[in-house]
This record gives sequence, structure tokens and C-alpha cells, in this order.
Amino acid sequence: MTIRFSTGDSLDPGRITGILRAKTLPTRGAPIWAYPESLGLVPDFANALPSYATETDTGAVYALTGLPLRQGFTVHAVYDINGNGAFDSLTDVAASYPSVIRLTPERPVADSINILAIDPHAPAVIRGTVTSPDSTARFRVEARSDSDTTFVRFAERKGPGDYVLRVPPGKYRLSARRLPRAVGEVPEEVRREGLFEARPEEEYENIDFRLERTAPPSPSR
Repeated sequence: MTIRFSTGDSLDPGRITGILRAKTLPTRGAPIWAYPESLGLVPDFANALPSYATETDTGAVYALTGLPLRQGFTVHAVYDINGNGAFDSLTDVAASYPSVIRLTPERPVADSINILAIDPHAPAVIRGTVTSPDSTARFRVEARSDSDTTFVRFAERKGPGDYVLRVPPGKYRLSARRLPRAVGEVPEEVRREGLFEARPEEEYENIDFRLERTAPPSPSR
């Protein structure tokens, strides 16, 4: 139930409605905040209280009602991830509608103001296939962080086939190698050119590697 109050003889007729869409974040019961456009497209959520607030229903639909006309608003879905009742930019998440919504006497209702919420901390998924004529070797696919080369995520498998990597958002150098069978063997390695940018919640397909040799050469003496 929503209760609106007015100091005049009627409620303001402005109304903004939309749907919250998300892949990993909840869409039911999510807080929706509206701010005056004077605070910018992305207000200081930690220090500025919203002018109007509501939450999404079971169908991820929200409605901000009783809004004044001849004003502009920005609309945001705000997630208190750490549950402390305050917005912390390091842990909490805010998803914003990308433009100002202006309500006028000619257009008192703005609908389809849909918000896409992406968790900036959610991992990306990289999928692909390792192909090789060597069906008995073990293979390793690596994603090495460009900003911290000590951070590596990898997947290993026996024989050629599919692999899956889950990595935090960031830029990586991707490679695949055949693991040596014995001490002294030189592993074959294939590197993907350039940096691979992994974005939160994204899934990347067909990131494939082909290793040509059937056996690594023996080390020279």
C-alpha cells in the first residue's frame, strides 16, 4: 500500500512508471529513488536523500506518483548490498535511467522509464573450445590480469574440448597451453592478441584456441 500526503487540496498529478530489469540483482522489492535534476544525472546517494521513493512490485514494476509538474527528475534503483541502511559506494549498487524525465501539464505521465541494473562486481563468463590433434594431453587456458599480473584465473582439461572461465571485471591477456608430460618438455602456447576486456555479468562465447603440434619437442642438450 502506498500513502501520499499533500499540503494543498489535491495531490500533484505527475507519475513515472517503468520496469526494473536485472540479470543477477533482485528485481522484486528493489528501492526506486527520484531526485531533482538539479543534483545531476548521478546524485550523491550517500549524502542526498531522494525527493520521492517507492519500490518494485513482484513483477519488477514501479510507480512514482504524486510528482509535481514543470520539473525534471532522475530515477534510480538503489541496492543496499551490505544491509547497513546507508549507501556505500564501495559495496552498494545504484542503477540509473540515463536521462532526465521532465513532467509537464501536456505530459504528466512518463511510462516505460525502464532501468537496467548491472552488478559492477559480478564476474564475467568466458567460454570457448581448445582444439588439438593431441587427444591425450592436458591443456590449460589462462586469463591473466593486465593490471596485476600475479592474478590469474585458469581452467584445465584432459584432451581438447570446451572450457569455462569466470573472471572479475577487468582487462586480461588470454592464452592456452599444452601442459608438459615430463620435466624438461617445452609446452606449446597460443596467446590471444591484444587485451580482452571482461565486463560484469557479460558472457563471451567462441573464445577458441588451436594448438597444432601433437607433441612438444624435447629440450636441446
